[in-house]
Amino acid sequence: MKFKNKKILIPFHILVFILKSQFTYTSSLNIILLVISALTLFFLSNFNIARKFIFILLISLLSILVYNYSSPLTKFKVFQAQEAIAKIIEGDVTMVPKSPRVRVLEFMISFNNLKEENIIVVLVGKGFGSYIDDNRTQYFKKFKTPLNDDDYSKEEVDSLKFKKGHGGIPYIPIKMGIFGMILFVSIFTTGLTLIKNKEFSWLAIGAPFYIVTTFSFGLKNFIFVGILVGIILALRFRNKQLIS
Repeated sequence: MKFKNKKILIPFHILVFILKSQFTYTSSLNIILLVISALTLFFLSNFNIARKFIFILLISLLSILVYNYSSPLTKFKVFQAQEAIAKIIEGDVTMVPKSPRVRVLEFMISFNNLKEENIIVVLVGKGFGSYIDDNRTQYFKKFKTPLNDDDYSKEEVDSLKFKKGHGGIPYIPIKMGIFGMILFVSIFTTGLTLIKNKEFSWLAIGAPFYIVTTFSFGLKNFIFVGILVGIILALRFRNKQLIS
């Protein structure tokens, strides 16, 4: 909030993402969500046609730059993301590369688990500490996805009960139900709409980078960071009202 020129944060975020892609890796889900975020920001922004054209050009050039300087694992994840989207659209889950397929199946199992419960559980989920349970669905077996210790712990593989799956998105349904899904989408979309406000457009651009690159670490860090961001913005608005 203390940066006078907020625009400097945009290249800073891009630089951090390039370093992340080069020295670690970016998952298939990260890539898909980044593309969705960029498209959403593009359509929500108040830029004129000329600026939107420049936006598309810059995104294209930056994508090539990031890809060229990415680690082999990131490039593999880009390929997986392309393959996963194509195969999911075709409706053939078994042909999706294994890593994204596991995440898709976790999401499917979560919803199936909820369908077996009463309406209250469907709406609010089973809460923290619940499992993604494949014992009845047998989706990993049905969709030819053998599991090993690299996918989950041996205990989870043997019991077919998975504590949280791979990343936050697949376990939002089982933990927080339909309301949780609606809440997450609403918060994410609301954050992106800040692009229309010149004063907070930097936050709209920065938030998606943070969310999609760290969401795999779970919901608790987002609750914590979300509270801090909320306090900062509330104080900012309060100070403005006091000044006026």
